[in-house]
Amino acid sequence: MKDEELLSWYMKGFNDELDGKSSSISIDNIELKLKAYNLGALHAILGDELSHIDKLNNEEILEMIKED
Repeated sequence: MKDEELLSWYMKGFNDELDGKSSSISIDNIELKLKAYNLGALHAILGDELSHIDKLNNEEILEMIKED
């Protein structure tokens, strides 16, 4: 899966959390998509309390998504 797609799922989770909604996720590569989506949602929640989360760059976010 391309990094751009992972970042897209991250941002979708982030924005969905802020908007109070959720998106459906297709079956292919579901584990990585879910991890990216859930991490984005978590960062949307924690960003107000932990300012360093809002300062993460794309490479740092991708490292977090790809961690085992």
